[in-house]
Amino acid sequence: MELHLLYPSNPLRHAEPDELYAEEYTVALQLGFGVSLFSFEEFLGGDFRERPSLASEPRILYRGWMLTPQNYKRLQSAIAGHGAKLLTSAQQYERCHHLPGWYSQLKEFTPATHFFRESEDVAAQLRALSWKGCFLKDHVKSLSVEEGSLIRDLGTIPAVIEKMKSYRGEIEGGLCARQIEDFDSATEER
Repeated sequence: MELHLLYPSNPLRHAEPDELYAEEYTVALQLGFGVSLFSFEEFLGGDFRERPSLASEPRILYRGWMLTPQNYKRLQSAIAGHGAKLLTSAQQYERCHHLPGWYSQLKEFTPATHFFRESEDVAAQLRALSWKGCFLKDHVKSLSVEEGSLIRDLGTIPAVIEKMKSYRGEIEGGLCARQIEDFDSATEER
């Protein structure tokens, strides 16, 4: 199967890859992969224009910024409109992108996790489970500013949720409370 890679372009210079992906883009070219660029900002605004065209490339691997499942479906449709197909379907993307989609398959290798709707009283439900703290995130990301998403006092959960919404604009999918585990500091950092 011939694979063509799709990268976001530099926001100021659409003929160049976004600087975060520039090294990978260059290596992909050196290895002989077909590559195209598109303006991520224009795509989010409703316009998808790839450079060069994807029309003759049947399988596309998207290598760019995280997308909501809805925007990934839009990307899938835009690419299909050019006669090509994403290697990862929208359904596969959402299953891997949102923690509840993959959790049951990797449960034995990852911290215990409970899932909640944003409207639920997460602290009360965790107290009922005898949890004293947790690592709180939405279905995709944690809070990476200030104290972050490490909760040592369940009473702070509403404030952390509000910070997540203020920094990210929304809670994507729902909430995930993950059990705090002590990782080997020589191999992992959380």
